[in-house]
Amino acid sequence: MKSIADEVTLAQEQLEQDGQFKATNKTEGKERVLKSIALRRGQPKFRAELLTSYEGCCAVTGKSIGDVLEAAHIIPFDGESTNHVQNGLLLRSDIHALFDIGLLAVDPSTMNIHCNEQIRGEELYRDLHGKKLRTPANVKQHPDCKALKEHYDNRK
Repeated sequence: MKSIADEVTLAQEQLEQDGQFKATNKTEGKERVLKSIALRRGQPKFRAELLTSYEGCCAVTGKSIGDVLEAAHIIPFDGESTNHVQNGLLLRSDIHALFDIGLLAVDPSTMNIHCNEQIRGEELYRDLHGKKLRTPANVKQHPDCKALKEHYDNRK
């Protein structure tokens, strides 16, 4: 089974082979960036629910810079049923990327953040390892422990 990081690398290689980058077309480039951001933010309703549940703050860092907060799926998006608040975390965009590729996960038994050794030494992420995940005030909106366990068991 390929890791998400391997799949991302393959996708990047395919884009390069297809000639997707065109430095001379600034309009097209800006449209791609905006589309990418919109896609990463997830479905509007899902994101709105997470913004409300997490009171506009990243579940990992506690920061509230709305423009970089994204709706992250714990179990990857697979149709509307996966857009449930218990299958989501509100994450800063870089934390979301680390979560998606398995370099950052949540231990479902303690709700502590686990950072892969690869990022633990980085100043930006050093203090996150072992920190308790912020959860919504409403217990019914807490992340699903089974989903977190599946993600945690498949981390790097």
